[in-house]
Amino acid sequence: MRGAQGQFGAIRFPQIAWRAVLLGLTVSSVSRAQAQVVRGEVIDSLAARPVSAAIVVLVDSADQERARALTDAAGRFAIKADTPGRYRLRTLVVGYRRWESGFIALERGQSVERRITLGLVPVALPVLTVEAERTCVVRPEAGLAAAALWEEVRKTLGVTQLTLDRRRYRFATVVHTTEFDRNRALQSESSQRDLDYTAFGFGSLDAAELRDRGFVRNDAGGPIYYGPDARLLVSDVFLDGHCFRVERTRQPGVIGLAFEPVGDQSKPDIEGALWLDSATVSLVGLEWRYTAQPRWARDGDPGGSMEFAQLPNGAWFVRRWTLRAPIARVIAGRADTLLHGTKVREGLVVEVLTAGGDVVVRFDSAGAVLRQRH
Repeated sequence: MRGAQGQFGAIRFPQIAWRAVLLGLTVSSVSRAQAQVVRGEVIDSLAARPVSAAIVVLVDSADQERARALTDAAGRFAIKADTPGRYRLRTLVVGYRRWESGFIALERGQSVERRITLGLVPVALPVLTVEAERTCVVRPEAGLAAAALWEEVRKTLGVTQLTLDRRRYRFATVVHTTEFDRNRALQSESSQRDLDYTAFGFGSLDAAELRDRGFVRNDAGGPIYYGPDARLLVSDVFLDGHCFRVERTRQPGVIGLAFEPVGDQSKPDIEGALWLDSATVSLVGLEWRYTAQPRWARDGDPGGSMEFAQLPNGAWFVRRWTLRAPIARVIAGRADTLLHGTKVREGLVVEVLTAGGDVVVRFDSAGAVLRQRH
């Protein structure tokens, strides 16, 4: 008998080559786009104060996104256009309606300044119906409750990704790994502390590669499970490959956006729900399960979860994450595989620091704030 242990895909250090490639692409694109720049600030006209952690999107005359930036604590932003042309600015703030400017003509080498004054209007969700909960729709159209929820999910995930891309914060994470037998009895546990520019404790792959090959890969040591990250969840590939519907919960103040794969059901995919605060319409959590799994793996309940939180400046990050992977047992002379146990890896951010090492916020084990810089 030999045991083949399930693995977590692209666990940090050193299996994050995909992230280095993405950062390399980002740097090279910026180096080619030094000519045309739109700078400015975003102001809340009602409160007469800057709007931090707002996404400012540069949209061309064909309504295609060309670049985006995140406002800082003073509401400031700078966004580069790779070519001259006519552009609009679109502002996205979690929980509020989007705003869009008129056209801005950018000449070659030109730098312009724009002050965006917003009368922030909260997002109003459409009335929830039984049909909205029963019907799973690919790319839900405007006016549907699922579309309204998805728009806010994309905003939160967009802020999360921009926060990571800017590399202004480092996240001190305690990673706890436990192993259970098939009867859920604890077999081993260990902990380590990591410090990185990302709070994601697992890697993902390119969205098209996951679509074509699946979220689970067979390996000599056991299956490798890839988790979803912010970039994947907001991709067109994910949006086209999954349908969405509203899901209620017994937990007060929370509403869900359930998703499930469509099309080829033979490849391992993910299904689950994105959970939002029904008052602020901000993303608070994600749960998922792996589909198209063999019976032995299904008994191990492979899947994961994330919890989102905000920094003092309004930026979002992953506060806690969990991955569950089954451990296989292969017996000589038998064609089938049995469940040997389950490995669970959980990451909990305990400190957020600036790139220079100053503490921004510190949490206890329950998630309560112990220290916060204002």
